[in-house]
Amino acid sequence: MEQDFIKKITRIIEENISDEQFGVSELAAAIGMSRSNLLRKIKKQTSLSASRFISQVRLERAVGMLKKQDHTVSEVSFKVGFNSTSYFIKCFREHFGYPPGELGKRMEEEKEQEEDAARSQQLTDLRIEIKNKRRSILKWLSHGLRRP
Repeated sequence: MEQDFIKKITRIIEENISDEQFGVSELAAAIGMSRSNLLRKIKKQTSLSASRFISQVRLERAVGMLKKQDHTVSEVSFKVGFNSTSYFIKCFREHFGYPPGELGKRMEEEKEQEEDAARSQQLTDLRIEIKNKRRSILKWLSHGLRRP
């Protein structure tokens, strides 16, 4: 039930994502709750203030848009409801720990790390396979060299 509430308000926020005026009061009206009840319920379920929750939904959507690399940081900031690119960058950096312009670089680094991990796993699997084959050969040889 609690997850349904979070999903519902997230959907409402996403439906209004580009509206920079869409805030806590508008969300409360859209969901049919008093502002104070909405504030309490969001805080209880997410440990975030309602305005922080709305901002987080906007920033998560921004990451998805930036990953597609179809839009500039400035375009994305307005598409997700920030009326100032510099404020968007500030909020993005606070939330993710790096500015949005570094997202492409971070994605490349993550991809390289994933590829390195996959190669490392392949090497480990190959070493295990070689070790097992070596055991089999040694076992076969030891049986073949023993004569009754």
